[in-house]
Amino acid sequence: MGQISERIEKVLLRRGERLPRVRAELARWRTVSTGVAWLVEEGDGSDERLAELAAEVARTVDALSAVEARFARDQVCVGVSGRARVGKSTLLQTVSGLTEEQIPTGPDVPVTAVRSRIVHSPRRRAVLSTHTTASFLAEVIAPYHRELGIIGVPVTLGQFRDWDYPRPSADAVDEHSSVGLYERIRRMQAALDSYAGLLTGQDIEVDVDHLRPYVAYPTNDEENAGVLDRRYLAVREARVECPFPNQEVDRLTLVDLPGLGELAAGAESRHVADLRHGIDVVLLVTAASADSTYFGTADQKALKLLDLARGDVRSPKDYVRIVLNTGKEPERVRVLRDRILADVNAGVDGQYYEVLEAALKDRRDVEEHVLLPLLSDLAATLGRMDDDVLAAATDRAGATAEQAGKALAALEGGSQDLSHDADELLAKGSKELREQVSFALRALVSSLQAQARDGGEDNDAYVDAVTAVFTGIRVWIEDGFGLGKENWRTKALLEVGAEGNASPFIAEEMSRLRVEISKRFGGLDAYFDSLLRQTRHQVADAFTGVLRPVLGEQEGDDALRLVKELLDDASCQTLADAVDDLLATRLEYRTHLHPRVRAALDGFNLEGVDPITGDPMTRLVVGVGPEDLDVLEARLAELTEQAAYETMLALQREAVMPALVLHAAVEQFEDELIRSGRSRLEFARFARTHRHRLWPEQFARIEGARSRAARVDQLTESISGALAGRRNP
Repeated sequence: MGQISERIEKVLLRRGERLPRVRAELARWRTVSTGVAWLVEEGDGSDERLAELAAEVARTVDALSAVEARFARDQVCVGVSGRARVGKSTLLQTVSGLTEEQIPTGPDVPVTAVRSRIVHSPRRRAVLSTHTTASFLAEVIAPYHRELGIIGVPVTLGQFRDWDYPRPSADAVDEHSSVGLYERIRRMQAALDSYAGLLTGQDIEVDVDHLRPYVAYPTNDEENAGVLDRRYLAVREARVECPFPNQEVDRLTLVDLPGLGELAAGAESRHVADLRHGIDVVLLVTAASADSTYFGTADQKALKLLDLARGDVRSPKDYVRIVLNTGKEPERVRVLRDRILADVNAGVDGQYYEVLEAALKDRRDVEEHVLLPLLSDLAATLGRMDDDVLAAATDRAGATAEQAGKALAALEGGSQDLSHDADELLAKGSKELREQVSFALRALVSSLQAQARDGGEDNDAYVDAVTAVFTGIRVWIEDGFGLGKENWRTKALLEVGAEGNASPFIAEEMSRLRVEISKRFGGLDAYFDSLLRQTRHQVADAFTGVLRPVLGEQEGDDALRLVKELLDDASCQTLADAVDDLLATRLEYRTHLHPRVRAALDGFNLEGVDPITGDPMTRLVVGVGPEDLDVLEARLAELTEQAAYETMLALQREAVMPALVLHAAVEQFEDELIRSGRSRLEFARFARTHRHRLWPEQFARIEGARSRAARVDQLTESISGALAGRRNP
C-alpha cells in the first residue's frame, strides 16, 4: 500500500468510527419523521407550522441519510460523467483495465445505458441489480409519460405492450420536439420480449466478458438493422469487480454516470439523488470536437446538476474535477482550455474547478495527470468534505429540533383543552336545558293559576260537562228511570200491589235513584281524565321541545314516562320522583267532588225532616191503586230531577276545583324539578349521561377531536423523547 492509499485508508477508518453515532441520530430522526407525519395526518391541514416542520424533518432525514451513506462506504467512489463521445468510457477503461465488452465506447452515438460501479477487487465478476415490473414501469416508463404529457401510466407489462404511442403528424408542429422521446419509448415497447423475463428485482451474476448487452445501447449498425435486444432496460445498476492496474487504488470504485446532459426522461433528477448518496467526487470529462471548442450547454447543465448533487460540501472544486481529454482533436485543445478558463473559472486558473488534462487512452498519462493527482487531493479533501456534510447535517438537525420544540409546545395539552371544551359545552347545555324547561313550565303554571283564579275555557268546559250529565239524567228519568217507561210502571204496580203499601217500593226506588244520580255524575271522571292527560301533555311539551333527540316522537304521558326512564338512567332521583309524582296525580269525582256535593243528595229519601217544624215527615205518599201510578211516576220523576239539578248546581259551583288541582300539581312538579336543592346537579348529570344523543354533532366532533388530541399528545411525547435523546454525531 502506497502513501496515498494509507492516507485515504485513515479517512475511511474515521468514517467507520463516526458511523454508529450517525446511524443512532438518523434512527432518532426517522422516529421523529414518522411521528410528525402522523401528526400531519391527524390534523386538518390548516396547521402550516406542522406542515413546515414535516418538510424540515424530511430534509433533516435526507441530510443525515446522505451522511450515513457516505460514512458507510468502505471505498472511495469516483463518479465519471460527461457528454457522449468525449472519452468518458475510455477513461474508465484506462483506469480499470476493462475492455470494450465491459465498458463499451462508440464514436457516433451514446453508448452507456446503465450506471455501472467498477470496483477494484481481486475477483473478476459482474453482478446486475434488476428492476421489478413495478419499478420498471414507475421509474423508466412513467417519466416518459410525464415528459410527453401522456395521461395515465401502464401498470402491467401487458398494458405497456398494448399502449398506443402515436407518431406526430406533419401538421402537428407543437409535437415535433417530442419525436425523439416517442421514438425511444416505442423502441422499448418493441423490444419488450428481450428483457421482460429479467424484471424480477433479483441480483444476477453474468460473465464479465459478456456484459455489454446489459449495460450498453445498441450500436448504430444494430439500430439500423432493427435489433430488438434491449436487456439493459431491466438493469438498475451493474457492479463490475476486477483488479485495477495501479496499486495506489486499493479502495477505489469508479461509477459510470450516464444521463447528465443527455436526452433521457427523468434521468437527470434520478442521478442527482444517487450522486448525493453514493459519490465522493466527480470527474466531468470534456473534449474538443471537430465542430466545437466550447464548454457547451450540456457541460454547463451537467455542472449545475453536479452543484445540486454536491449538497453540503462547501467547495465545488473539492467535489468536481474537470477532465480535459487532450487525446481528441489535439489541435483544438488549447482553445477549449482557454474557454474553460474564461467561462468556468472566470479567468483564474482553478478558481472554482481544478482542470486535469490527459490523453485518456494513454494509461501512463492518465495515471500521472489524472488518477494520482486526484487520489492525492482526495487524501486531503475527502476528510474535509466529510466534515462539511456532517456539520451541515448536525446544524440542520439542531435547527429542526428547535423548530420541533416550538411546534410541539403549541400542540401540547390539546386533549386537556378539548376536555375543557366538553365541560363547558355540558355546563352550557345543561343550563340551557333547565332554563328552557323552566320557562315552559312557568308559563303553564301561570296559565293554570289564571284559570283557577279567573275561570276560562277549561271552567266553561267543566260546566258544560256537568250540564251534559244532568241532561243525560233527565233523559234517563223520562225513559222509566233506566228501565223503560212501561217496564218501570209494570214493576211499580206489581211491587206496590204485592206489598199493599207504596212506601217500601218508594223508599227502595229512591235509594236506587240516588245511587244512580251519584254514579252518573261520577261519569265526569272521563272528562277529568281527559283534562289531566291534556295538562300532562302540556307538561310533556316543555320537555319534547328540548329533548326531542332522546324522546323521539313520544308525546304526552308516553313522553313523561320516557323522561322518567332517562332520569333514572342518569341517577337523577329527585327529578325522576317529580315526574313520577306528576304521573300519579289523580283528578276524580268521587275523591275530589262527591264529598263536597253529597249534601245535595242527602234529602233525596222517603223519610225526611220538615224544614219548618223540624218534625219527621214522609216526602211522598201515594195510593196503591192503578189510578195512583201516574202520580207516583210524576212525583218521583220530579224529586229525582230536582235532586239531580241541585247536584248539578253544587258541582257547577265547584268549577274552579279541577283548575286548582291541576295548578297545584303542576306547580309542585315545577317546584321539585327546578327549585329543589339538587335540581342543577341532576340536570347536569342528565346532560352528561345523554350528551351524545342530545348534542350528537357537537360531542361527536369533540370526542373525535379529543381522541385525535390524545393521539397527538402521545405522538408529541414520543417525538419529544426522541429529540431529548439526540446527540451531535
